[in-house]
Amino acid sequence: MSVRHSLLALLAHCPSTPSNLQGAFHEATNHEWKLNMGQVTQTLARLERDGLVAQSGSTLTPTGHEAIEYSLTDRGIEEVQQWWASPVLRPDSERDELVMKVSLAFACGDVDLIGLLDTQRQAVLQQLREVTKLSRNLPHTLSTDRLMAERRVFDLEADVRFLDRAEALLNESRKA
Repeated sequence: MSVRHSLLALLAHCPSTPSNLQGAFHEATNHEWKLNMGQVTQTLARLERDGLVAQSGSTLTPTGHEAIEYSLTDRGIEEVQQWWASPVLRPDSERDELVMKVSLAFACGDVDLIGLLDTQRQAVLQQLREVTKLSRNLPHTLSTDRLMAERRVFDLEADVRFLDRAEALLNESRKA
């Protein structure tokens, strides 16, 4: 998750204090991800250092304390516009534990690889059932909860397809 770009996106709407940014982030993401105040203030300090935000004034908080407001600079506006226009690409995983486990089981030769794949498949299918059950209670509208559930379903389905493909590759290797 890009805290940096999330804060820039929120500041694109209006100047804000760190506390208000934290609250707006939680509200926008339906509290799916926690963003602590330390992350907010450290990120704002870096954004200010990089010339993407600037202090634009101060305001009194409900507790009577003075809080600094931040706003985007021209460079900050350009940065957030570039972020909106750029795709989010999945990074290549340097170490995928499941791929590593299957590869090692095959290389060792004394591991029941079909049993390992079946055990993994059963666990993934159980997770898939749980997510599907939970998602039945979610409204069928665009919300963070719905998007997270749908993403998890697709990721788990991809894991099942991967396990099926690994088994097919194993069977092809045995025939060769």
